[in-house]
Amino acid sequence: MATRHILDSQDPHYQEGRRMALELKHDHVLAEARRAAVERKRSGSGGDPPRTSKRVFVGRGKPRGRRGGRRQASATVTHPPVECSLSSSVEVPSEILNPQEEFEKNMERLSNILASCPSAEPQRSSASSWSFRQQKASERWKEARPYHLQCLIAKEAVGHPSCCLCHEPAVIRCRECLPEDWFCGDCDVLHHKKQPLHNRESVIHGFFEAIPPTSCIIKGDGGYCTHEQACILPTVKVPDCSCEGTNFTVLPGKPVILITINGRFDLHQPLYKCQTCQQQWTPDSKDLLRSGYWPASVSNSTLYTLDLLSSFQELKVIAPGFSRQAFAKLLEHRTKCGGRTCQRLQDETARLAALKTELHCTDEMVSQWLSDVKEWAADETPDTSHATQGTTHRGLQQSIEGLYLSVRQRKQTLYRQNDSSKFRHRLRRKLAEDKKLLLQEIQEYNGLVPDSATNIDVAAVEHSLTGESSVSQIWPWEVHGSANISMKKQLHDQVMLAMRLQEEKSILVLEMAQHCTWLQSLAVVLKNKMAEEDKGNEGLGCLLRRRLSEVSERLQVVLQQYKTALGPEASVLLHVEAEDPSGLSSPDTSEDEEENTV
Repeated sequence: MATRHILDSQDPHYQEGRRMALELKHDHVLAEARRAAVERKRSGSGGDPPRTSKRVFVGRGKPRGRRGGRRQASATVTHPPVECSLSSSVEVPSEILNPQEEFEKNMERLSNILASCPSAEPQRSSASSWSFRQQKASERWKEARPYHLQCLIAKEAVGHPSCCLCHEPAVIRCRECLPEDWFCGDCDVLHHKKQPLHNRESVIHGFFEAIPPTSCIIKGDGGYCTHEQACILPTVKVPDCSCEGTNFTVLPGKPVILITINGRFDLHQPLYKCQTCQQQWTPDSKDLLRSGYWPASVSNSTLYTLDLLSSFQELKVIAPGFSRQAFAKLLEHRTKCGGRTCQRLQDETARLAALKTELHCTDEMVSQWLSDVKEWAADETPDTSHATQGTTHRGLQQSIEGLYLSVRQRKQTLYRQNDSSKFRHRLRRKLAEDKKLLLQEIQEYNGLVPDSATNIDVAAVEHSLTGESSVSQIWPWEVHGSANISMKKQLHDQVMLAMRLQEEKSILVLEMAQHCTWLQSLAVVLKNKMAEEDKGNEGLGCLLRRRLSEVSERLQVVLQQYKTALGPEASVLLHVEAEDPSGLSSPDTSEDEEENTV
């Protein structure tokens, strides 16, 4: 719809156009007045009126309405005076006025006419064009960007909220409970007892901090503190009592890991207990499927939500190149954003301890095994060719052991380290070639050994390659004790890895010190920005406090990890911890780093 434009009377273009319009109107009015005066003089002097041409009828007979035989009178007919057909807005003066007076009068009437006329509508713009609309939309977004940024920062302000249930000071915010999203510590425990999958945020430190569902906020004498709590997996009600009682309680049972689209949750399976007959039961696989969970194992220790599996299936249809590992990384990142962590380091440490327990290794055994592996490796002759080694007993023994270890390690890492099916096909072909060569050399070795008691058992070798064999000695020439060379080589590789890391320690210590110093400098920059920031911008202040808390926590974690890694040699980091952060300066911190601190 076209908009009406308001004309500015002070605009020079408007005044010039008005003057030209008045001149044209004045000339037109004068011409009409002169023409009317001439006609009036002609009619007053008795002159012949203007004659009209007679209509000529040829071949049409007599005109209708005339009586035949009667001639029309030829007397002169006096016509009445002809009136001037002027516009309704112009009145012809009855008397001839002075030209100047007539001009002023007409000028006044013209001004009244122009004032009463509506303003002209502007021409329709090209707003229907797609590019023009996109340009206008981009300009409007650019104008609104500062306001949106201000709103984005303002939403981080904590303020002084009240609990939506009891109107006490709130310490927990849950966006998934909108519009009632603020809770105190007690109301949060009561409300989220049945909603453990909600992502909550704590404000006890002056900013929004994500907390896991296993944490609750309790108010004590010294203020608010965080405590751990057991969260129960939400499932459908499964009454399975022989007495058919309705009075039963729900207690936390065995731990269970739930993987949802929001990441990982460490919960407990519900343990139902009847108060009448004291019978206890837990949900089975059918109840878990009814609740929307898919078990990842027969023991139901890990569960996936059906929504997660459907989302991954739809994602693979839309983006076939999206791998399972990338989806797992996405879930891990969402777990960290929700305040929940995956204790993978503890799992790997427990796995290493289980391996040491399985091998029954002591320090003396480790030293002896290292010596055996070094002796086995020293017996190799790298200067001799493969053809020469194949013609001697010792060369065949070394070649057989090398091929056996190669096939064994390749089979173990075939599916663990390779995602591409094409690459696995090449590895399978290489495994088949190495295994065929291994069996050929075993047959050649058995042909060279005259005593059948010292021959190599081919069936035992093939069974050992499957990973199911517990035989510690499959080679007749082994004299390494109760453990075979593969186990000793595995321990030897681990020791060599530790030695290589020891050589890199000098470089890593310097990088550790620089990292800690940089974190302290970043904390100083954040404190300076907090001191310079206006108190009116509470949202930006909360963002700075949250970033400072993250940097300080990161510094403590880094120091602890570095001390654990360095052990007794961690004295190089003691001065970093003992320094007063308020007295540090940050000359090495660039302007880009200062701008990106928030």
